[in-house]
Amino acid sequence: MANSMMHADGQLDRDEGLNLFEMGALMWANRWILITTTAVIVGLSLVYVFVARDWYRAEVLMKLADQKQNQGLLGGLSGGGLGGLASLAGIDLGGENKSAESIAVLKSREFAEAFIKDLDLLPVFFYREWDASAKRWTSSDIDKQPDIRDGIDYFEKVILTIKEDKKTGLITLSVDWTDPATAAAWADLLVERANDRMRQRAIADADGSVRYLKQELAAASVVALQQSIARILEIDLQKLALANADKEYAFRVIDHAQVPKRQWVAHPHRVLIVLGAFFLGMMSSGAFVLARDGVRRRRILRAELRPPT
Repeated sequence: MANSMMHADGQLDRDEGLNLFEMGALMWANRWILITTTAVIVGLSLVYVFVARDWYRAEVLMKLADQKQNQGLLGGLSGGGLGGLASLAGIDLGGENKSAESIAVLKSREFAEAFIKDLDLLPVFFYREWDASAKRWTSSDIDKQPDIRDGIDYFEKVILTIKEDKKTGLITLSVDWTDPATAAAWADLLVERANDRMRQRAIADADGSVRYLKQELAAASVVALQQSIARILEIDLQKLALANADKEYAFRVIDHAQVPKRQWVAHPHRVLIVLGAFFLGMMSSGAFVLARDGVRRRRILRAELRPPT
């Protein structure tokens, strides 16, 4: 028991701290509490790691495609006072906006929604709520059935990760899934679809611009204006040809996704989970023993201070 001494004013001066020897003795005396609690927590962690599904990570390494193929001609347009006409024709005089747009599209909810719908992934994501034999949700309550909003949230929070290295300009797209081959296929498909979406946008923009410029060229009567419009039309035709020919329009793939090996499990980290459970069991049971001993000692001290009746 900790030493205590009563002052003349009735205040108790006591040292309630435990030194290492006393703490070790206390833990040894309550060793079965520590052992039992730790064993239970470790046992639960073992059940989890054996039941939990393995998740594998497939990654695509890429960089933004060069958006400056036509910067020489575009710079000439800007310097020649044709920026206004180029803007009306839908020509972007800088590459930064296109780069930012490509990344924004890849991260957008609309892009994720189209991917989930096209591959019919809601039953795959929420397989526990899906009756495969009947091909319907197990719950008849529509409010309890997963919808596309749930699918997008699950896709963005659990499956897809996009990291951009500002220094090197490299972009890593990661897909986590329980089947390694599917994870790799989805990763490559996402990049392919992002490139195709940006390419189709560029084709549509260039088509509209070409039609507009041809109308302006036919209506122009001044030779100098005709020549200027022809220069802008030439650039749009180049953009149209590039978009039609280049499959990697927005993102250049450096390394395609590889199917992860079975031993390359992204999570759960089974060894770390079991070790964490062991330390959690030891710390929680030790804290319980110390707290219980503290309560017991305070009761004894209060009993000693109680005036005799």
